[in-house]
Amino acid sequence: MAISLAGGSSNAVSDASSYPGDGSDTADAAIHSVADLTLTGTGSLTVHGNGNDAIFSSDDLLVLSGDYTVEAVDDGLVGKDSLTVRGEPSRSRRAATR
Repeated sequence: MAISLAGGSSNAVSDASSYPGDGSDTADAAIHSVADLTLTGTGSLTVHGNGNDAIFSSDDLLVLSGDYTVEAVDDGLVGKDSLTVRGEPSRSRRAATR
């Protein structure tokens, strides 16, 4: 799966403050992928992980380009197999535990 941020765009994603927690592949992040996830582009993306993580991939998470502001109750970026961030560092902040 890939998310491409269009040049000059400002985008935002947030999730619910809780999840059912049934132990399956139920989403538990604002952006949740059960496959490889690649983030790219020249726009910006703000992600609020209100329930748990902000961006999660059960495989590889690759951040190639873009401007990211990430806030999460738990983890900002999760790649279960690997996490790769290229280019300028993204902004990330863990929110206070509720």
